[in-house]
Order: sequence, then structure tokens, then C-alpha cells
Amino acid sequence: MIILIKLYVILYVKNAICSLQKDTNINIKTRKDENNVINKRPIIAILAMEAIDALPKGQSYIAASYIKLFESAGAEMIPIPANIPEEEYRDILNHVNGVIFPGGHAKFLLSKYFKHLQIAFDKSLQATWSGDYFPIFGICLGFQHLIAGVAESKITPILDKSLVDKSFPLIYSPLARESRMFGSLPRHLYDILGNKSYAYHNHHFSIDVKDFVTNPMTNRFFKILSTNISPSGNEVVSSVEAFEFPIFGIQWHPEKIPYEFSEDVHCNHDPDNVEISFYMAAFFVDECRKSKQRFESEKVLRDLLIYNYKTSHSGLSPTYIHVIEQIYIFD
Repeated sequence: MIILIKLYVILYVKNAICSLQKDTNINIKTRKDENNVINKRPIIAILAMEAIDALPKGQSYIAASYIKLFESAGAEMIPIPANIPEEEYRDILNHVNGVIFPGGHAKFLLSKYFKHLQIAFDKSLQATWSGDYFPIFGICLGFQHLIAGVAESKITPILDKSLVDKSFPLIYSPLARESRMFGSLPRHLYDILGNKSYAYHNHHFSIDVKDFVTNPMTNRFFKILSTNISPSGNEVVSSVEAFEFPIFGIQWHPEKIPYEFSEDVHCNHDPDNVEISFYMAAFFVDECRKSKQRFESEKVLRDLLIYNYKTSHSGLSPTYIHVIEQIYIFD
């Protein structure tokens, strides 16, 4: 991952960031039109989370709210258990159209989750350089790992518990409205997201803006689309997208707005907020529609899909996962 990032810097970061932004928007936004690639059956992989102190050792889980959200936008989902053999994981990545790294609990930069992210990250860079398209979406913990990975582990998230179970309006950067992530968001929803307490945060650690902008790797690889000020006074990064690659990250949780109703989850379920969540899902699924990859065998695909697994009502659990209404569990 680090070698490819350095190669990216050598090859691409030759001009000022403003010039890079202009060129990047043209290249990536027009790729679908130029190649006439519209995948009508996007298949997305999603990483399972090692269940620290919540499930028997060796098991991993995915919150069903992530599956529901992205299925609502027309995707089919393939779960990636934490214990999947690397060769099998790489083979799946060579057939799916994108990958999601969701929020949860993992040992920072030391988990199987981070190793899986590194592999997917390298694939996304190589796909872009070869003329294909392989999107990545990091949410909460996935967002933090994306940033730290690009920063060569020289950025450590700061501890700030004031961002647990809180909703805030996004503080947009000047780049937000013309970004891929927010560029097609209807104006009234864009204004709601920037003026009302929609973006639901539920994390102990955050990426400090000062650390991000002073690190030459993150500042050249990603553009900041939004920040937030925590109740403790820290300015933290909340939304990013890569300049040259279809790699996106958000610190907040769109999946919780439509689907999580635990009494310990105080997110805003207003209809406009639900619509914003569905927009975020449609945005990423549409990015995955640009990928040319496919499964040659329908049977192989169907054997991998999430439909083969049942959900459990985790809302009744005595552990921390009780804030998630339903989960999928993998051995």
C-alpha cells in the first residue's frame, strides 16, 4: 500500500493541488461516458468486523443496516468474514465492483480488517492505472484506517469521546459542492446536511484536521470535503474523497438513520435525513456501476451473496453490539 502511494505521488503530484483537482474531476467524472460502462448488476463486497468481547472468538459480524442501505440502491452484497483466506479474498476482489469498510471495533492498524483494506486499496490504484474502476468506501473505522494508511501510519486518531452518539451539520469545505460525493446531492438536501444536525457520529477517535493537512501524503491524496467541531473543541475531518481515484471516506453513519432504533442511538430519523442516507448509498452504488468486473459463474456468485446468511437480533445482546438492531454472524 505504501509503495503504491509513493508511486502515486511521484507520477501524479506534479502540479498545485488546485490544478490537480480540476484535472481529476474531468478524468473521473467522464470515464463512464467515454467507455459507456453502466453495470446494471453491481456487486459490492463488505468487510466483517472482528467482534471483540461481543461474540465467541473467531467470529465476525456485519451490521445488517449496512446491507439494507446499499441493497436499497440496487446493489447485491458479498460479506467478507474476518478469517477469510487471503487468496480467496483476492479472488473475490477480482470479480466484485467495489468494497465497503464499515464502522465497528478493531485494533487500529493491527487487525485483519486493516490488512484487508490495504489489499483493496492497492487494487483500486492498480485498477485506475489500468483503465478500470474499483471504488472503496470507508465509513467511521474504515474512514480512519484509509487516512492512517495513506499517511504511512504517521497520523494517529485523537481520542475525543465527546463525539459518541452525537449528530452535527457538516461544515463543508470549498471543494464539497463540486465533489463526486456531494456534487449530485439535491440542493435542499445539501443545505440540510450543512445546516441541521444530520450527520450521526458515534466514535471515540477522530482524524484531527491539523494532522491531516500537515501530512504530505494525505493532503496530496485526499481532498477534505467536510469537517466538524467536536463539543470538546477539536476540529476533525468528517468527509474526504481521493483526487485521482474512486476512494471515499466519511466519519459519520448514514446506515443508522433509516435502520437503527435502539434507545441508545439518538440519531435523527426525519424523512429528509433518511433521504440523505439513501442518496449516499445511491452515490456509492453508482460509482460501482462504472466497474467492468463480473463473475463468470452465476453459481459461484450466488454461493457468496449475503442471502446465504441469516440475521440475529443483536438489539437484545448485553454487550456493546446491542446498539445494532440486527447483525450477520460469520465463523
